[in-house]
Amino acid sequence: TAQRPVNPRTVRNWLRSENAPGLHYVLAVLALAGAETVFELFDPEHTA
Repeated sequence: TAQRPVNPRTVRNWLRSENAPGLHYVLAVLALAGAETVFELFDPEHTA
């Protein structure tokens, strides 16, 4: 966000699971992507 810019290196660390993003970042991604779409990625019974 404009109030809290995120360094690209920080995002790479999140994606590599080297550390976890704050909850406010996770909620922002869920709101943008749609929670249902994100949870489908983790549903082992979901077949496309």
